[in-house]
Amino acid sequence: MLNQRNRKTSSRHAAVLLSPTAHGWLTAMAAVLVLPHLGRLPLWEIALLAVILGWKFISLGTGRKPMPGRLRLPLALAGTVGLWLTHGMVLGRNSGVATILLLAALKLQEAHTRRDGLVLVNLGWFLIATPFLFTQGIPWAFYLVTAATTVTAALIAVTLPPPIHLPTRTVLRQAGTSVVLGLPLMLVLFVLFPRIPGPLWRMPADAGRSLTGLDGEMSPGSISRLGRSAATAFRADFPEGIPPAPELYWRGPVLESFDGRTWKAVENPAPGGPSAVDVEVLAKSIPYAVALQPHGRLWLFALDLPLTGPDDARRSATGQMLARRPVETVRRDRFTSAIRYRFTPEMPPDENRRFTALPAGRNPGAVKLGRRWLQSGLPPEERIRRGLTYFSTNPFVYTLEPGLMNPTNPVDDFLFNIRRGFCEHYAGAFTLLMRAAGIPARVVTGYQGGERNPMGGHLIVRQLDAHAWTEVWLAGQGWRRIDPTAAVSPTRIAAGIADALPPDTGLPYFIDPANRLAHRLTLVWDTVNSRWNHWVLGYGPELQREFLSRFGIRDWQTTAAAITVGFLVAGLLVAMLLILPGRVGRRHDPIITAYARFCRRLGRHGLAPHPGEPPLAHAHRIGTVRPDISAAAMNIAVLYNRLRYGTNRPPELVKRLHQLVRETTVARRQARNR
Repeated sequence: MLNQRNRKTSSRHAAVLLSPTAHGWLTAMAAVLVLPHLGRLPLWEIALLAVILGWKFISLGTGRKPMPGRLRLPLALAGTVGLWLTHGMVLGRNSGVATILLLAALKLQEAHTRRDGLVLVNLGWFLIATPFLFTQGIPWAFYLVTAATTVTAALIAVTLPPPIHLPTRTVLRQAGTSVVLGLPLMLVLFVLFPRIPGPLWRMPADAGRSLTGLDGEMSPGSISRLGRSAATAFRADFPEGIPPAPELYWRGPVLESFDGRTWKAVENPAPGGPSAVDVEVLAKSIPYAVALQPHGRLWLFALDLPLTGPDDARRSATGQMLARRPVETVRRDRFTSAIRYRFTPEMPPDENRRFTALPAGRNPGAVKLGRRWLQSGLPPEERIRRGLTYFSTNPFVYTLEPGLMNPTNPVDDFLFNIRRGFCEHYAGAFTLLMRAAGIPARVVTGYQGGERNPMGGHLIVRQLDAHAWTEVWLAGQGWRRIDPTAAVSPTRIAAGIADALPPDTGLPYFIDPANRLAHRLTLVWDTVNSRWNHWVLGYGPELQREFLSRFGIRDWQTTAAAITVGFLVAGLLVAMLLILPGRVGRRHDPIITAYARFCRRLGRHGLAPHPGEPPLAHAHRIGTVRPDISAAAMNIAVLYNRLRYGTNRPPELVKRLHQLVRETTVARRQARNR
């Protein structure tokens, strides 16, 4: 029986043809859903989608036939092959979204029946969420509301019977009302529904592409490419006050292997690796919290040197904090770090050889200079001092545009010829010099400094704060941080990159404090984003437990009860929003008021309208019982229908309705008194 009913419903939908209004709304829905992906789609697909949607718009405006089937199938096949050639796959994040958009546009061309329209609407609900696979910023929340309203409007237009046509304004008002009425239920689910760590699903291999930030390797130009990016890497909150800028070294990937041009990390960052690190804290540790933007990799950024971190992270043997899973969403973690410490004071002989290894035959000039310091018999501290003095006494320049260097021996070209570079040039060259001088050394990448936001009280660390420095190992002292960039540009460490570089370097205009209005607006927007990241994007299991515990909700039984109560309250609120405006409107509508008075008076004599009884049917029934007021009742019903559902309301007719109601009432009283 149920299957038979479903078949009847399905055949009924299939038999109903879509109206021109429905076609228009479905096309507008498709355009809105494609819009946020234009910056990520390949150019050829953008052109193809423009042709398909343009064809649909033209066919709607001119009455021409939609794209014929003999073109749709070849376009679908060609598009699928093109996406596979462009992305190397069809089911990844980028390629999957592009494929669905292309197929939805082609489906729009063959949509004729209500069933086709409902398929497109359901597909539209899925496509609304696809922009959030790439970004979850505040502007996209407004896009979500706009897109949801458009898809709901398309649903209304598709489900209307063909003879009925609603104006665009009416459809938008109904769709917007439906979206607004759904917000209370959405809030209940967002706040109370149990959160799970990490994303709900994982995408195939291309999910981590097109992400900015450090990439775990360092070669000439790899960090300076971030020097003009004002994108936020993370924000940090210090309950006990932000430390001075020279102490703000945010530890990231540690690079140990060098092939003459590129520094790479040797340690496998997979979970389960070594975690024991010998650290002696020499001063009070600092607690703080970091709200990290997604970068698709395992590493977290903590103040050098982290002591404790989140439960789902570990500290590697190099002192780097590593998460169990790639950071694909905004995450907020609490850390404790030591600013003054002794790190690995004892080193095995094999590790000593590893951290003094040099690539054979590469950068002979730098190796010769370091060997000279080693053969002079100077103690390690003096050899380090010689290396820093070499940078401070020679005409080195700190710049984002060092120029091209010899690909075979880039360190030699930098040290002895160009002498212009960014932090990766100085850190890489100094580390090589120290190894040649017999001192174990490695490169540490991360971020240095940050800008305090006085409105939010937090520290903003941007991509342009990306930095690299050197760690050298001294017997009995362990690993010590040495920053050769400070020998060339002390301002970079003390004040930040904006003060260290010339004004015409090309840094973003709005981060310069000299541009007061733009800079202040940037900080305001950053404060808003910080709150958004904390309470929306960062609303994970830990924050949910902390928030709900304030209201006594600490277990799943209480949570279930709270969800039930929340739905009841939200449902009551929605009902009030639906009922009260209508009652208020009726109370102040003179036409409804007049007819209600007429029905109320008749109700005293058993002639009130039945539930759902239209005014004309009510008037006919009155005529069969009370012929003396039959004509007056019919006149009132006809005039009420004209004024209530007509396109205009002439004041004289409204006045006439009230007059008829008054006269009919008096006539009935006189008749009753007789």
